Amino acid sequence: MLNVPVATWIGNAAAVLSGTWGAVTRRAQQSGSSRTPVYAHGQRVLQAVASAQAGGISDDALTQENERLKTENEALWQAWTEAEERREAKQRALAASGSAMGLSLSQIVTLLALILPLSAVPSRAMVGRWVQEAAAQAGRLLVVLDLACQARVQVLCLDAIFLPRVPVLMPVALDQTYDYLLPEDIEAIPGSFVLVPFGPQSRIGIVWDTAVGGGGKPVPEKKLKAITAGLPEVPPLPAISLRFAEWVARYTLSQLGMVARMMMGSSAVFEPVKPRFGVSANEGAADPPRLTPARKRALEIAADGQIRAKNVLATEAGCTTGVINGLIEAGSLVEVAIPEKRFGRPDPAHTTVDFADAQARAVHAMRAAADGAFSVTLLDGVTGSGKTAVYFEAVARTLEQGRQALIMLPEIALTSQFMDRFTARFGCVPVEWHSALSSPERARAWRAAATGEARVVVGARSALFLPFNELGLIIVDEEHDGGFKQEDRVHYQARDMAVVRANLGKFPVILSSATPSIESHVNAHDLRRGQG
Repeated sequence: MLNVPVATWIGNAAAVLSGTWGAVTRRAQQSGSSRTPVYAHGQRVLQAVASAQAGGISDDALTQENERLKTENEALWQAWTEAEERREAKQRALAASGSAMGLSLSQIVTLLALILPLSAVPSRAMVGRWVQEAAAQAGRLLVVLDLACQARVQVLCLDAIFLPRVPVLMPVALDQTYDYLLPEDIEAIPGSFVLVPFGPQSRIGIVWDTAVGGGGKPVPEKKLKAITAGLPEVPPLPAISLRFAEWVARYTLSQLGMVARMMMGSSAVFEPVKPRFGVSANEGAADPPRLTPARKRALEIAADGQIRAKNVLATEAGCTTGVINGLIEAGSLVEVAIPEKRFGRPDPAHTTVDFADAQARAVHAMRAAADGAFSVTLLDGVTGSGKTAVYFEAVARTLEQGRQALIMLPEIALTSQFMDRFTARFGCVPVEWHSALSSPERARAWRAAATGEARVVVGARSALFLPFNELGLIIVDEEHDGGFKQEDRVHYQARDMAVVRANLGKFPVILSSATPSIESHVNAHDLRRGQG
């Protein structure tokens, strides 16, 4: 019995036998005792044909069997229609690699002509797409089936399914991708995260859009491993992040895998979000039998209806969490899930600022830069001259255009004073990104940047590698600071890489400093003289 028949060919044969041509192209696999409908259908077709060949079934019985298969085939048609819609979305992302197959496209077309009516034989271009879904490995078996009802159909049965191969980059110190087979039930667009076998371990990798490194001849399909699982709950990296990673790796002479590792944020990104529980007052509940002063204070605070974590309520009431647990057991307090905290949405029109003449000219320049394509602007001004308020206007213009903004600061400059100034201008705090955040907090910020929930991110140098989908402005404040240099693993200058990221995304970058670096000063001077 075939271990893994290809449903394309068996389904086509079943449709011809039942008098209805249906290109049922869903692949089927046998896993343990479970079988898909297509697999079971194909097996019954082959069994009926074998009985007919042996003379163990009459024409009438075979006709009845065909009618039953026809009814079953209509259900398969519905399954095929749904699969076809999903496959069409995949076909654009799958690169043709016929040379890696055991059969050429011409051979596939010829074999299909043995199964289908001439009017139904697909074009060479169509087969080129089909080859990505199912093709033969080395051993191919051509079975000729003779039916008692004098229908002669030749069916190609394959020893195994050919799964399309996709390049996967591992976040380790390697500078190449590895090919993995993509199962039917796993979505893997470029930038998505997948779980793959890597040596003796199972690790998370990134699906890349083109193969990188290697250089040798393709590995035979029978030696490739398959992707274990997709991670659809994790937002994929945008295409521009892949290009940025490749540029940084080439420029800094670093392994691409290590650059990609910086783009994965925190390990908590790939872990299920754990619900947080708090307590609130149980309305209508009677007082506990033993109402101590500590219990009374806790109940009075909880009476406002807010949901608080146990330790927070205990701190406010000046008691231990044991008192809170006792009130829960008594029914006076109930545990409820704490809603996930959402980041605020900055309002560019929250406040208006009056600027002096020199500041107003700078604001006009900043707004003009935000309206344009790629450009680099150096904002030079002494301490206290209002540089922050000026570049906030560029942030406001970017938000008005529906794009995200990134403000990069040295870690030492990420103070509550700066956050307060941002809040006063835009009505909410920005999304923070720095080393002091916990792993779950970093995961929330990473996801918010990827989904677009984070409209403005204020962070240290590593914030540059967040997976922004709609980034439209980068501001590097205190651009002269040495804290923008990373000197372990991947060595890079975040100020320079910010300019590269902006160039790739075709949006402006603003460098701000009271004492610009020599590089920025010379570059600005050369550009002003038309030499840049």
